Amino acid sequence: MKFRTKNYYKTILTGGILLVVLVIFLMWEREQMKEQAFESVKSKTSDIASILQGVIQSQYRCGRADSLGSVLENVMSFSEIQYVIISREGRVVLESGKKEDFCNQSTANGFELKNGKFYFWKHVDESIISAASKLCSNECNLIQDKCDKKENRCKDQNLYARDVFLGIVVQNREYFERIRKCDIELLINLFAGIFAIVIFSVGWIHLIRNNELKLELATVKKKNEFLSELSFAASGLAHETKNPLGIVRGLAQKITLTKDAGNASQEIVFKIIDEIDVITERLSDFMNYARVSELKKEPLKLKDLLEEIGELMKYDFDRAGVVLETMLDDVRVEADREAVIQIIVNLLQNSIKASFRGGVIHIDLTRKEEFAELSVIDSGSGIDTVILNDIFKPYVSGTKNGHGIGLAIVKKLIDAADWEITVNSVPGKGTMIQISKIKIV
Repeated sequence: MKFRTKNYYKTILTGGILLVVLVIFLMWEREQMKEQAFESVKSKTSDIASILQGVIQSQYRCGRADSLGSVLENVMSFSEIQYVIISREGRVVLESGKKEDFCNQSTANGFELKNGKFYFWKHVDESIISAASKLCSNECNLIQDKCDKKENRCKDQNLYARDVFLGIVVQNREYFERIRKCDIELLINLFAGIFAIVIFSVGWIHLIRNNELKLELATVKKKNEFLSELSFAASGLAHETKNPLGIVRGLAQKITLTKDAGNASQEIVFKIIDEIDVITERLSDFMNYARVSELKKEPLKLKDLLEEIGELMKYDFDRAGVVLETMLDDVRVEADREAVIQIIVNLLQNSIKASFRGGVIHIDLTRKEEFAELSVIDSGSGIDTVILNDIFKPYVSGTKNGHGIGLAIVKKLIDAADWEITVNSVPGKGTMIQISKIKIV
């Protein structure tokens, strides 16, 4: 009974789709978390810039612009700020920290992540440095005059010419820690999701397989019931056939007793009787094969039974000119007595038919730990390799006179007893049939 490949692939496809959906969802969630963290840092940096702007403007107005450098250095040593710059018209008014490049100074304000650092800038009112120096005031007035005369062209060329550029570089460790934790959580969720999908797929496959097995078992059960009924009907037919044959045989015997019957008639009648006996024997074998094997296992002294069977078949051995030799360990096994008799008689009859006059047949019974092994060995004609693999099938025979049902009965009885049987044969040299897994009690 095989699990249907179509259902298997459907389940795998469903699991794959669920996995893709899970990955897409987790990636979307990661981007959302990154965006939230980015906006949080942006807001914090903007607040820092506003505070710095106020501090710088206050220092300029109070005439303490010269001390701004040391103030900024102190602030940077206790914060995540790494660089601050204030410039106007490309001229640096104030700078502190390791120099960094701002690529988009032309925009009013901006915020970007580059090389693991956050760059924030904005253009502020020139009043932040209005009290810086007389030169600054003169430059402001000069630019004001130019812009008043050529207002449109001035605005087009440099929209923020009158503004002051404020740039801050921050390295926010909290942001990267949040991203790292986010990635770890996403990996955990991913593995948990994969595990859940695998469990779901395995459970689903198991459920489908169980349902299919139930259907197949129900089909097999119906089939077995049908075969059982067919076997019963066949046995009944064979039994009913034997009765008319018995009557015909009786009538034929009656004819032989009639004085008026000539020698030729009597010879024909004897032939009829012989053929009826052959048919009756084969019907009996068929009934034995068709009968359901329900064995009654009980403790059995196998050595004594084998010796008894040898004595009962002594006439058959003598008539065939074959010697029976035994080597039997004294063991008690769990077996059905009638089944053992059927098995041994069938095997010995086959060996006698295959043996030449003067041949020897061996029966060996040996103990193998908790099991016993029984072997029937002959030095006869052997079994043709063409039919060796099919020797236990009904109506497959290795001899001309055999009808191929004996070994089929043997195999059926051995299977019912949960034993094992093996055949080794060499054409022209003989055959060994070994029965193993016989439980010792």
